[in-house]
Amino acid sequence: MGQSRFFPPPPPETLLEILDLLGIGFYRSDLEGRIHCINACGAACFGVTPEAIQAEFRTRDFDSVHYDHEQIRRQVESEGFASFSTTARKADGSEIVVQSSIRRLDDAEGRFAGYEGVFRDVTEEARLYRGQAGLLGEVRQANERLRKMSLLQDRLLSSLAHDLVTPPVVMQGFSELLLKGRYGPLAAEQEKPLRTIQRNLALLSEMVERLLTFTRLIRTLQREPPEVLSLSDAWKRTLSDSEGGADRNGRRFTREAAESKELLVAVPGPALAYLLDSLFENALDLAAPSVSIAWDTLETGKFAALRLTLPSLKEDAPPLTKILDRFYPEPGALCQPQLEQRGLGLAAALYVAVSAGGDLRADAGEGPALTLTLTLPKA
Repeated sequence: MGQSRFFPPPPPETLLEILDLLGIGFYRSDLEGRIHCINACGAACFGVTPEAIQAEFRTRDFDSVHYDHEQIRRQVESEGFASFSTTARKADGSEIVVQSSIRRLDDAEGRFAGYEGVFRDVTEEARLYRGQAGLLGEVRQANERLRKMSLLQDRLLSSLAHDLVTPPVVMQGFSELLLKGRYGPLAAEQEKPLRTIQRNLALLSEMVERLLTFTRLIRTLQREPPEVLSLSDAWKRTLSDSEGGADRNGRRFTREAAESKELLVAVPGPALAYLLDSLFENALDLAAPSVSIAWDTLETGKFAALRLTLPSLKEDAPPLTKILDRFYPEPGALCQPQLEQRGLGLAAALYVAVSAGGDLRADAGEGPALTLTLTLPKA
């Protein structure tokens, strides 16, 4: 390696070998850019040997884009060091991105005589950074589109709440006035269809309200963070608050096993209440009136589950094949909500459960007529 009487001795070979192993280039040059010392890794970055680079090249020979040498020189001279990145050109003409840190070297009389520095080929990192910057821009654009869609959904929901609810309510009120004779007596053949219309309007109003509730709930799942809730406590509260109260439901719904450890789930509170209300209503709607519906909470890996077991179904309940095929084309498969007389039915509950990170299954076993199992992520 070349030396100068103005430069300190070359660094120990051991240090250069360590830098080679780390993939870090090391060099020394004078103010004119003549390279007096460079390790093997540093020379390899430019596709040459240390001997060739010292004999034939100056640092400026590797410039691919112009950068202000004088500014760097002034900074090193005044501050003692400088760090920068630049695009360099290898001996074969290809380009690399180099990140470098250099410090000032003085001669024996203390005058600024050259540079000593380390550098690294960061071409791949720069390529990845540019790719990530592009992806970040796409993510920002996607987030902006989602924000606008969210605003549009809010406006649509507000509009639906008015446009879907108001007409049935107005028609119900008007039909009630007709039935009360406000606009004159009704013939017998008029009263019967009018009462049928009233019942259908009531069903329509209930269906619209459930649809709006379901839509608001999906918005809640998209926006609100999960809460930590006790699955068994929430289910007991559902039994107590539902029609009939704790006494009736305490006889109708019985715990299958003794109280075990408390299972906590991570799900927004409104979503859990909706799911448990749906299970409660559907279990009562399907089970035979004289049977007791067994329930229990259990742990399945990363999930907590609430299981309802219906020993037998009521006589006018839909056939099991219809229940399972219509609401569950495949066990646990996500399907679109379907409108039912009772509202959105089990299909909506399944949609909410999957959106919350869980599942809802309906299984027909050899013993019990039907088992409903709700699973949700454990807290």
